[in-house]
Amino acid sequence: MVEIDWSTPSKSIEGSPVYNRDGERLGTIDHMMLDRNSGRQYAVLRFSTPLGIGERYYPMPLTKLAYDARLNGYVADIDVSRLREGAELQQRQ
Repeated sequence: MVEIDWSTPSKSIEGSPVYNRDGERLGTIDHMMLDRNSGRQYAVLRFSTPLGIGERYYPMPLTKLAYDARLNGYVADIDVSRLREGAELQQRQ
């Protein structure tokens, strides 16, 4: 389903916008993570909290994101409410 260009450096992905399937902006990719045990790659998504006060960070498997040149960003192939029910990360220092 998702074709990944492995030649894309993580720094060019960080800061990219993330949209849902309907084209609504959800947030941005804050940084990338690698699970040392499994080798799985994750994009850590940064979402603004309701009322725009503060931010929340959620890891998403990289395989659930697809680049959309029309949006100049990534489309999340996952229900965001399901994502938010999962693990939340603390803000990086």
